[in-house]
Amino acid sequence: MKNKLLLFSIVLFNIFALNSCMITPKYHITDSYKVQENENDGIRIKCTYLNREDIIKRHGTKHNPFLAPYRVMTPQPVIIFELEITNLEEGVIKLDQRKIDFFYNDKNYTPMSRLKMRMKIEDEVTKGSERLRQERIVKQYMFNDIEKIKGNQTVTKYIIYMRNLKDRGESELVIPIYTIDGLEAADFSFFYNFTTKNR
Repeated sequence: MKNKLLLFSIVLFNIFALNSCMITPKYHITDSYKVQENENDGIRIKCTYLNREDIIKRHGTKHNPFLAPYRVMTPQPVIIFELEITNLEEGVIKLDQRKIDFFYNDKNYTPMSRLKMRMKIEDEVTKGSERLRQERIVKQYMFNDIEKIKGNQTVTKYIIYMRNLKDRGESELVIPIYTIDGLEAADFSFFYNFTTKNR
């Protein structure tokens, strides 16, 4: 009887310890202007920070590939910016997503690519029809690694950071835009201060 009570006590202790260790999932909020806009050398960029509520309003929760997965001990927050890039001139310009800098507390992060997002979906979504639905959303809303913007055209898509970022941070998003020949046409900076909020 004593052994059973001891075993039961150990099980209860382990359950309590696990629950104590589980970190409440959080998401980032900002006290900066969510929408910021700059124009430079015939190019205009409007940058909008989308928090978790914004993403759920747009894409719901059931088929939403942009929600961070819940993970015990290592919750992985997601930071999403919507970029509306307008080419006010005649020539073609391009965004190279791999050259965007996101400095968060002075550490530089690169945005998630479509390929990595598709790999995430393949790992986490088992149902084939649901996987295809999420992949279509990714294709529609995420930038290509290199996105061309024709003259007098506007392209609006997301850049996404899914990393273990600090709860509080000062950030600078630096976006260079290039000519079709690869010369830098202009660069843009947007500044956001972040804290976190429990879901």
